Amino acid sequence: KQEFYYGELVPPYIDILGRGPHFRESDDLSIKYQSTAKCYRNAQPDGSLLYMRMADYYGPQYDIQTGFFHQGYGSSLLLNQMYAVSPPKGFDIRLTYYRGKGNGFIDLPKSRRFEPAFNCTKGFKLFNSTLVRHDVKRVVYTHPLHDYEGGYDIEKCPTFDPQLNCYIDVTFELHPPGECCNVEKFRQRAILLAADQFYHGTCESDKICAEGRSSEPEAKPCDDSFICDEGTSLENSLKYPCPAGFICGFGTTPDTKLEAPSGQLSHLCDEGRYCNRMISEVGNEVCPRNYICPTGTADPFEGRLANDGLLRMLPSPFSDESIHLHYLHGENFGFYCDHEMKCAASTKPSLKKRFQTSWKLPDETDSILEYLTRQQKPFSISMNEATQLEATCERDKKSHFIQQAINRNDCNCHSKFLILAAIYRLWKCTSINPLDDLGLGEPTVPSMGNGKRDFWYSDSRVHLDRQSATAMDPSMEPFGLNWGEGKVCKFL
Repeated sequence: KQEFYYGELVPPYIDILGRGPHFRESDDLSIKYQSTAKCYRNAQPDGSLLYMRMADYYGPQYDIQTGFFHQGYGSSLLLNQMYAVSPPKGFDIRLTYYRGKGNGFIDLPKSRRFEPAFNCTKGFKLFNSTLVRHDVKRVVYTHPLHDYEGGYDIEKCPTFDPQLNCYIDVTFELHPPGECCNVEKFRQRAILLAADQFYHGTCESDKICAEGRSSEPEAKPCDDSFICDEGTSLENSLKYPCPAGFICGFGTTPDTKLEAPSGQLSHLCDEGRYCNRMISEVGNEVCPRNYICPTGTADPFEGRLANDGLLRMLPSPFSDESIHLHYLHGENFGFYCDHEMKCAASTKPSLKKRFQTSWKLPDETDSILEYLTRQQKPFSISMNEATQLEATCERDKKSHFIQQAINRNDCNCHSKFLILAAIYRLWKCTSINPLDDLGLGEPTVPSMGNGKRDFWYSDSRVHLDRQSATAMDPSMEPFGLNWGEGKVCKFL
């Protein structure tokens, strides 16, 4: 995973050590804010996996969504913290968390699926020179361009004077007797290492992490090569393996839309490798000799691909027959349809760095979140331009490979489809049991999981009745028909 970045920091949030939360990738010819581009290191530029998931799915702070506060999560500095918060009009006063007791359950609004409009501004950390870490006693150096504080230099003035309550130079070469050591602003100083201070954003996760910072989190990211839905326990965390042809890193969610930051269909297996079930970010296999492994290969020996277009319900790439002349490189040109043009554009590095803001009305989203549905004005959505093009693209190009096989007369796909349709009609007329769940687009029967996967892929199946839905997966029973924020399974 990338840890080093080359570019510049975006002001104004830059601390006296020359660190900041807002980064712009650039070179020396394209800088806008600093004098030169530099190399920066950040192992978690967006925070931990747990923080990112909480920010994405809990969304804005509770008071922003509802208009009133809750009693908080408790503070490491105020162990007996109590907030007297008035309940909203019509609220059941028997619920204690509006009565300042600090021990009531907080029913936080949350999105079960990733919703770009359910966004918030994440907080950040900056160095606070007053929070000196006396347990470390380590000397660090300020950045001369960003040291707007000025003050003592621990190497030039190492002695602390309790009467003056400051550091002094005992030789009095840097300052007169009776005065504190003071280096002017915007000059490099040696100071003692201090702690970072967290500045809240507008996310509920910021409050959770800030108020409970002394407690170890009980939640953990989903293991790599597996998918974890809402409410997943440790016992069920290995129930849903990654779809074949895809790569699932730590913290993968069931989202099927590409704008989800860690959806199960976000990352196809790399070209030249193949990824069967239960493959992690580093566990995919090198393509064997005498075989070809295009992007999204599940099994080169059987010729299986990820079924990217089918899983995301994309229209056929052959529905648009418009052909365009496209410049490749040098003296090379090619003819491409609209679908191929979008796929090619989605891989351009320049588009992966660009974002586009759009505005949507509440009725233009399929979300059932009250915070979004009761909005009276449009809300903004920021989308990566490459992701927008990629969302319309069949990334594994399976349809093209099938069309080429038909053109070569390698298989009679039309007859095969008609035979499968006839078998399905025969089953539908005679069977009294639910159809075995093969997992949409999967060639093998999953050992675990079964019917819950249907709700991840919208429109993939409508069960015959409630009994058949729960027979497919008994864990569906407690949740009824409206499973989270997914579509309601309507029985006719």
